Amino acid sequence: MIRKVPEFVVTCMTLALMSGCVTDQTFSKKSEAAEKVKEANEKFDHITNLMSDADQAIKAGDYSTAKKSYEAILVIEPNNPRAQAGLKLIETNTRHHALISEAKALFDQGSIDNAKLKLRPVLVENPGQAEARALMQAIEAQSTKDQITPKKLKPPRSKTVTLDFRNASLQNVFDVISKTSGINFVLDPYIRQDLQASIFVKDASIEDVIDFLLMMHQLGKKILTENSIMIYPMNRANVYDDLVLRSFYLNHADPKQTMALIKSMMPIKDIIVDDKLNMLTVKATYDQLKDVERLIINEDLPEPEVVLDVEILEVKRSHLSDLGIIYPNQFSITAKSTGTTATSSSGLTWHDLTHVGPGNISVSPTATLNLLHQDGDTNLLANPRIRVKNREKAKIHIGDKIPIETTTISSSSNFASKSANYLDVGLKLDVEPRVMLNNEVSIKVNLEVSNATQTAGSTFPTVNTRNTSTVLMTGDGETQILAGLINDEDRKSANKVPGLANIPLLGRLFTDQSDSRAKTEVVLLITPHVVRNILRPDASNIEFYGGTGVRSTPINFNPMSALQQFIGAPTAAPAAPNPAGGQSAPTPNSAPSTSPAGGSSSSDGPQPLGKPVGVE
Repeated sequence: MIRKVPEFVVTCMTLALMSGCVTDQTFSKKSEAAEKVKEANEKFDHITNLMSDADQAIKAGDYSTAKKSYEAILVIEPNNPRAQAGLKLIETNTRHHALISEAKALFDQGSIDNAKLKLRPVLVENPGQAEARALMQAIEAQSTKDQITPKKLKPPRSKTVTLDFRNASLQNVFDVISKTSGINFVLDPYIRQDLQASIFVKDASIEDVIDFLLMMHQLGKKILTENSIMIYPMNRANVYDDLVLRSFYLNHADPKQTMALIKSMMPIKDIIVDDKLNMLTVKATYDQLKDVERLIINEDLPEPEVVLDVEILEVKRSHLSDLGIIYPNQFSITAKSTGTTATSSSGLTWHDLTHVGPGNISVSPTATLNLLHQDGDTNLLANPRIRVKNREKAKIHIGDKIPIETTTISSSSNFASKSANYLDVGLKLDVEPRVMLNNEVSIKVNLEVSNATQTAGSTFPTVNTRNTSTVLMTGDGETQILAGLINDEDRKSANKVPGLANIPLLGRLFTDQSDSRAKTEVVLLITPHVVRNILRPDASNIEFYGGTGVRSTPINFNPMSALQQFIGAPTAAPAAPNPAGGQSAPTPNSAPSTSPAGGSSSSDGPQPLGKPVGVE
């Protein structure tokens, strides 16, 4: 017999089966989500590690390793923006390094302008590129140096010239020198056409001969290229002189004193002082700035310093003796009725005077027996140690400050105000050392010893002063002694009973004898120790050529010329044909024969006087 299952049982079983299916489906979905999260985390960690490796490789300059890391990231994540930017950065840096290498090669070859053109795109795209900035600074420094450094004339070093011109046109002389040396001359239009020159030189360098001619006619020159010169009158130097601005930062020297030194020694007007930065800005020619630099090297030296060991000893010895009896020396009568003395305002009556007794007689002072004997010995020692610069004052005060009260009354309001001024008493020492170059020290010493005493009945104290001033010369580490400031006081006083004190032997009983003596001496010991002295500059900075206004270097002719005149000249070289007519240049002792301008000669070595070679 089949029994029918109740409906509620069927319903419960159906719900149970449905719940199990749902649970299986939920668990399956959670497992899939966990797998996806784990995979995403592993992918992220892998990309992070690759990115870190790439960044480290870029910092180390290993672009190939960084490129591989970025490419591996793009394989995992094709659209990763950091990897794409990293590959672009590697490409840019590689291109920049190539440009920097090319610019460095051009700079080493001396092609500064082309090096700048190669380097400029790098700094435009990456202004913080350290290597490019360092190279650009080096290029700018070299460019500035080439710009401000005057060009130098480069005639043949071994070639000398012999000239013999009398009242010749200056332009013709320059023309002959130009043909001889290959130097081009550009003449300022303001040079007078009628200038004449008379010059007799033998075996002189071409540059010295040119400077000689310029100096004789108040002309200046500016070197345009290695073989070209501009000649101009000195009154037009401001048109041709190249001026350079330079700032000098001083460490020790005073900028105003340095400016005064420069202006007094050199014809420079454009100098600006910056007290805040302790700086001088000078505008002058390049040669003048070289001399200014030497002057500043000599001026901007550290001040010498010295340490002073000072010992101040004050010795005071005192002796006091007070022996004897002080007897009364005053008697007075007092009134019994009022108790006043004879000096009272009420005065004495006749009754008081006629009835004098023990009750109205008083004595003063009270009889006293003094038995005093006192000795004192005081030593006051101060040992300061101070460091002071050369020619600067150092002050030492050991003592007290005594207030002195002053009263000021206003005339308008009759208001009184009190103030105190303090007076220094005790021991005051002022020293001013001067350090010599040989490590000796000259010391200016001012020593004052004072003490204040208050006088009875006086508002202001009395100041007793002992002072001395001297200049000591001592070596480094030597001790100098300054003594003799002695104050010796000897006082004697005696209180005697008239008449009785004069009795022989017994008179001592009626005398009070007081003797006092005080002796004070101050001794100063001072020992200098040189900490730093002036370092002498190099000889090249101590003594150098000051110029003539036209040249910055002295004219030095070939010394072989003067030597040949004493030891004899070698055999003359064959005369070269003169392009003008095949004749040789005249000797210095004969008149010019080839042209009104006179004669000249040049040679590749020293030639004997009187037998010059023709113009080449």
